[in-house]
Amino acid sequence: EYEISSAYVCDGGTGPDDEITSRTEVTFDGAGSKKVAPAETFWSDPVTLNIPEDHYLVWEWTVTGKDIPCNKMSNLTSTTSSKNGSDFTYCDDVPLPLLIGAKRDVKYRVTAIGDSITQGCMTDFMAYEFWAARIAKELGSDYAFWNCGLGWARASDCAQKGNWLGRALNSDIMIVAFGTNDIVSGEYGGDGGNNADEVNGYISDILEQSQAAGCRTILFNAPPQDYDEEHEAVRTALNDTEKQTAEKYGAEYFDFAAQLSPTDDPSAALYGGHPNGEGGEAVCEAFMKQFAELLGK
Repeated sequence: EYEISSAYVCDGGTGPDDEITSRTEVTFDGAGSKKVAPAETFWSDPVTLNIPEDHYLVWEWTVTGKDIPCNKMSNLTSTTSSKNGSDFTYCDDVPLPLLIGAKRDVKYRVTAIGDSITQGCMTDFMAYEFWAARIAKELGSDYAFWNCGLGWARASDCAQKGNWLGRALNSDIMIVAFGTNDIVSGEYGGDGGNNADEVNGYISDILEQSQAAGCRTILFNAPPQDYDEEHEAVRTALNDTEKQTAEKYGAEYFDFAAQLSPTDDPSAALYGGHPNGEGGEAVCEAFMKQFAELLGK
């Protein structure tokens, strides 16, 4: 459990060095503070705030407690924290809201769920050039896009059928992109990576849930990682089954790997293990071309 002492949304200007303006208090059931129980799911009250085009939204809050839930890979954005309330330094163990949403009518709600490659880690700071961000921008304001990518995550985590998958299943269209961490590390607390059949089993569990929820799903295969021979054999075997797995559960299939490797060497990570902005652009372009009709574009 932890306590929110205060929370604000603000206009961050055009960069992290600009003055923060338009500080607007965020309340919870009318109160400026809130005690949060373990595993509690909650929303703030609605807030009205005008952010000019090309300006950043700043989220600021004060939270206290032990073992506060946090995102361990938050260096996509300018994120700082302070213990004394005055001296702020960069920190990548920062508790962040799961969603800051705009209340508007949209054509489709789209969610991407996956690992750090989906989250966008190791792309240029504050650039929002990774594939999920590029697709969100390409879709535009007539669509809602929720990036639920999480660093270190595996299909076995998502297949627990808990709150994380539950968020994604609230969307109209869900993108599922796992494989890398399953192959390398396997289940949480396990003793090594999963084989192709095990990973496919977890992905099948996820697709079965999406099918039952009536959520249209697009399955990505596992991207290249410049693996050693043993791990590459697992990735190849997994990707050989993914299209059939998608068809079995009524999902669409996207050859993610083909966009990120040279045609003469499918095992090579052309844009890096965490694809850079150029890789994100290649994925976005191929994705939008293949799924324009599904997305109503």
